[in-house]
Amino acid sequence: MIGHSKGGAEAITNAFMTNTNCITFNPLAQNLNLDATIIKNYTRVMIHFVVEGEVLNKWFGEVKVGQTIYLDTQVFKTNKKPDDILNHNMPAIKSGLKAKGYKSWKNVPLSSVR
Repeated sequence: MIGHSKGGAEAITNAFMTNTNCITFNPLAQNLNLDATIIKNYTRVMIHFVVEGEVLNKWFGEVKVGQTIYLDTQVFKTNKKPDDILNHNMPAIKSGLKAKGYKSWKNVPLSSVR
């Protein structure tokens, strides 16, 4: 499962329900109302890429399941504060992944991230 923003929250839920790998980008943290057994029996890899200073993580908090990899802030306002909206968008994520050494999200070594 792969998702960004609200689609990230949906990907997380679907990954738990189908026991599949999951990669999200600046996902919306959601209140997982899943049976504890489903979460306990999840055996796959779940990775969240979050750009520092992006709006959803700032306002709603971080996702509490899986592993979060933080990417450096990519866009700043003229007052040198992070632009929380522009840091949420995919161009900032792609730039952050490149700065972190990933050629693309497809190069994330899922077997080495647990």
